[in-house]
Amino acid sequence: RPSLKMVQVLNQEGYLQARVVVNPDSSHISGWGAIYSIDLGDRWRINNVIWNFATSGLPEEVIREEGLLKIGSPVSISDLHDERERISRLAGSLGFATFNEGFIKFELDTFNLDGCVNVEILLRGQRLEGTSATIPHKSVKIGSVYFDQSQMTKSLKTSILTHLVTLEEGEGFDPAKFE
Repeated sequence: RPSLKMVQVLNQEGYLQARVVVNPDSSHISGWGAIYSIDLGDRWRINNVIWNFATSGLPEEVIREEGLLKIGSPVSISDLHDERERISRLAGSLGFATFNEGFIKFELDTFNLDGCVNVEILLRGQRLEGTSATIPHKSVKIGSVYFDQSQMTKSLKTSILTHLVTLEEGEGFDPAKFE
């Protein structure tokens, strides 16, 4: 089992042809041990990054601009995870409140490629309830920010409230600011 776990971790870091063999070792005074022989093989690299915005509604040029996945970089599941988080966080800051990590899908194509992977990043739109149709996510902007102090016995100064509340008129509705 440990050897299977090792192969799994190595695969996640781009060693897609890694092999681990365990051999018993009886040379220990205290009993048997194990010798792991690891053959990493070549580390696979990104050949191409293909963006598919489908019906996402997200601004392609803004989302692509700071992409973490680069041609020639080693394949890494942790990098895919980081890219998923980056896209989701950026979409939220742009006002796409309905977009989250669940709308991001990665497809890795190794077919007919020697040591290289084509990575497709698919950003989906929203599925309409009860149908198979998808629609683009909409960007929501903050209209006006109003502080209702009518129920307070002592009002706070507006300068204090604007310092504490980071919402600004006209900026994208970012759900993270409400957490």
